[in-house]
Amino acid sequence: MRILGFLFLSFFSLSSFAQILVQQGDTLYSLSRQHGISVSEIQALNHLSDSNLKIGQTLLIEKSISSPSFQEPKGITTVKQGETLSQISQRTGVSDTYLIRLNALTPPYALREGQMLKLKDNFPMPQYSANKTHIVQQGDTLFSISRKYAISVSEIKNRNQLTDNTLKIGQVLVLGESSTPSSPPQIKPPQILPYDTPVNFSAPLQGKIISSFGVKSNGLKNEGINIESAKGTPVSAIEKGIVVYLGNGMKGLGNVVILKHSQNYTSVYAHLDQTSVSYNDILNKGDVLGTVGLSGKVTSPQLHLEIRQKISPKNPLKLIDFQ
Repeated sequence: MRILGFLFLSFFSLSSFAQILVQQGDTLYSLSRQHGISVSEIQALNHLSDSNLKIGQTLLIEKSISSPSFQEPKGITTVKQGETLSQISQRTGVSDTYLIRLNALTPPYALREGQMLKLKDNFPMPQYSANKTHIVQQGDTLFSISRKYAISVSEIKNRNQLTDNTLKIGQVLVLGESSTPSSPPQIKPPQILPYDTPVNFSAPLQGKIISSFGVKSNGLKNEGINIESAKGTPVSAIEKGIVVYLGNGMKGLGNVVILKHSQNYTSVYAHLDQTSVSYNDILNKGDVLGTVGLSGKVTSPQLHLEIRQKISPKNPLKLIDFQ
């Protein structure tokens, strides 16, 4: 029931979450250096009891972003404003002669801002063709994508030579012909709510409280409450907020939506069956964000609700009138 270390948007600073896939050779230490987050924070955020990682494992990383940027794939670097070949060589540790050969550069080796250069041999460069494409986001399924673009699941699978329904975040799917060439993907800038707007939380649904806030007799601590309700019951936002997380990467919690509210409050909705929101959506109080389910480590349909101010968990029963 425990979620640790959520530091989100504030009026003065901005942070968000990124999901990363563990690659061969990755360790908690190397990932902590790469993303500027401590090993203990990665472990707490992902409910890791030890340092063991598996290739292909999904990890949630809290990532500070002063301005939106496109995350480069491994093996590729993007030329920054005013950069020279020599400077890129120093920054990446790849010799300039190797960069020239690998990228078929010709004298005088002029580079342009935003140009992508390969750092490894036989590494495929991203292609942006005249086909209409979709980049897989958190929570996407073949069914949801087919509904969005009015194209059948079987057609998506055939166009992309998919043998099953498995998708990976960041995967590019070809959906059909487009009248104009598509552009490289743009990151949607996170939105900000006024910091000092008063909050007045309301119940996300009505139901029986089956697990209350605090330490239990077995020593485990519930940092929220669990509300029993029928599968498929709509779950509503307890206050106006921004969707800052959507996915199922948190151990034991199943499908999760996290909203950021004003005054550094966040609300967590777990064990959902279906979700009906997207990352960065702004919801008003009472807007439906999903339905009750039994995803994660539960045996009956229920909602796990947490309210935090900064990283401190608050008792929802003291902030919400469930009458």
